[in-house]
Amino acid sequence: MVTYRFIVKIILKYLPVLILISANSISARQFAPISSADAGKMLNELDKQLSLRKNYLENRVKRIDSIKYQLTIPRLPVTKQLELTWKLARLYEGYLSDSAVIYFRRGQNTAALYNHNEWEIKFKIKKCETMPLVALFNEAIAEYSTIHIDSLNGRLKILALDSGRQLYSYVASFYSDNPEAYRIWIEKSMYFQEQLIKHTDPNTPINTYNRAEYLFMTGKYRQAGILFHSLLNNRHPLEPYMAARINHKLSKIAAFNSNHNEEIYYLAKSAIADIKSATLEIVSLQDLGQQLYTHGDLKRAYSYLAIALDNSVKCHAVMRMLQTSQALPVIQQAHSETINKSQKRLYTAVITMAALVIILITITLLFRIELIKKKRLEKHLRKANIIKEMYMSQFLHLSTIYMNKLNQFCKIASRKISTGRVDELYQMTRSGRFVEDQIQEFYTTFDQAFLHIYPTFPSDVNNLLKPEEKITLTNNELLNTDLRILAFIRLGVEESPRIAQALNYSVHTIYSYRNRLKNRAINRDTFEQDILNIGKS
Repeated sequence: MVTYRFIVKIILKYLPVLILISANSISARQFAPISSADAGKMLNELDKQLSLRKNYLENRVKRIDSIKYQLTIPRLPVTKQLELTWKLARLYEGYLSDSAVIYFRRGQNTAALYNHNEWEIKFKIKKCETMPLVALFNEAIAEYSTIHIDSLNGRLKILALDSGRQLYSYVASFYSDNPEAYRIWIEKSMYFQEQLIKHTDPNTPINTYNRAEYLFMTGKYRQAGILFHSLLNNRHPLEPYMAARINHKLSKIAAFNSNHNEEIYYLAKSAIADIKSATLEIVSLQDLGQQLYTHGDLKRAYSYLAIALDNSVKCHAVMRMLQTSQALPVIQQAHSETINKSQKRLYTAVITMAALVIILITITLLFRIELIKKKRLEKHLRKANIIKEMYMSQFLHLSTIYMNKLNQFCKIASRKISTGRVDELYQMTRSGRFVEDQIQEFYTTFDQAFLHIYPTFPSDVNNLLKPEEKITLTNNELLNTDLRILAFIRLGVEESPRIAQALNYSVHTIYSYRNRLKNRAINRDTFEQDILNIGKS
């Protein structure tokens, strides 16, 4: 019995060493140099996954909304509320940091209200771990220091130690430009990591990871790399956040070994793991952008850093915003300089093309102007032809009327003379009634003919007259004397004697009418020219 117990004790004592040797032999067989082509393929895969990140984020939002909906169910048991709040806060981790803090705090308060001490401590621990991401460093450190870790049970103690390690690691990274401050805080982080290693099962991923990270932090990169690879080669799939962290650490080891291809390869793999899990707090993408910048891939460097900054803003991770915003201006400047150089090479071609385009546009515009002029001219000609046809039609109509009237008068005169009624004929012509009737009939016929060509003539004339001087027609009038004189002017008969002869007025009367009309006009000097322009537009 003693021998059996002794053998078991020896096996348990050296089990971690055996695992390390086994991992070493396995990783030695599986390690293969990563080429530039491998790194390029991984970058292409990253670009592909970045194009799909909206879908991944939408799926995460759906899961968040689903849990929020479950929390609205009435009379939900407190334990169920706490479980759902925990899931919701964990979903907000790495996605919306301030919301994660809010829900961890809400869960802590709910647990305290109903005396669920274990849940209260659990929420408090995770809240403290997340607070540095939203720049609540002092608050996180102060509240975490009130947790009595030694009094916690196994699971809570492991959670508290892991959160303490992460909390002080966040604080240390904030002081990356201050070596002394960084050393103080990273030593605190490593202290909690040592305690975490002691209190976790050597066969669990969390123990292996922390042992590997501790070896990495103490400069034992080869041993750390072997353990990290053993985790990646494990048959059991890793959580996305764990895969992202492992690949990120492998990129750091590659950087230490000056292996650029491996560094890029593992940074891209780390970023892909974060993207697929819809994590916005992605440090790998930020580091990858900076590394690509140093190797001249400015386009990708700028793109990745811009996305990293956008993610930090959406995630409300103040610490990541500060880190990314420090690197982005330098790369943006280099990116802009590259673009400027490319633009300068294109300037000559662009200017030449612009000159050709201007010439073509000028020719096109001139051609179009000529075409518009031609169309307008054709329109005016068609309109003029229509008016001429109407003039001719109305002229023939008037001529026909006068010929009929003349023929009718000749018949009357012949009949009167042949019957010896010369006195009646004399009296008929002497009284002027016959002439007056013919003149009125001429006016009516002329008015109808003219308004058939220019139907809006009276209103067009009134638009040229002063408001108080507008022409008013009676119900039976088509045109009055003023309008008939102006109508003759519009028809091109501008000589007063010809107008007087046509309307059976004296020349003096026509002059008087024309002068009075000019005095009534808004613009006396251009009045008759304005009359000539009626109906031309």
